[in-house]
Amino acid sequence: MARLTRTLVDRALARGGTFYLPYQQHYTRDDLARAYPRIEEFFALKRRHDPGLLFMNSLHGRYAR
Repeated sequence: MARLTRTLVDRALARGGTFYLPYQQHYTRDDLARAYPRIEEFFALKRRHDPGLLFMNSLHGRYAR
């Protein structure tokens, strides 16, 4: 599944597209930033509204800085 996901992400990015943010995160931090250029803004808003990290998921846990 990881190999298939990587292939699909690579093809979507090569065409200037985005990809679904699945629960199985086989994409890189750079892939995420390319597909979603405002992801840092999203993470900053998350920190602002949830400073105690009460609401978490694997996407935030793995990719937020």
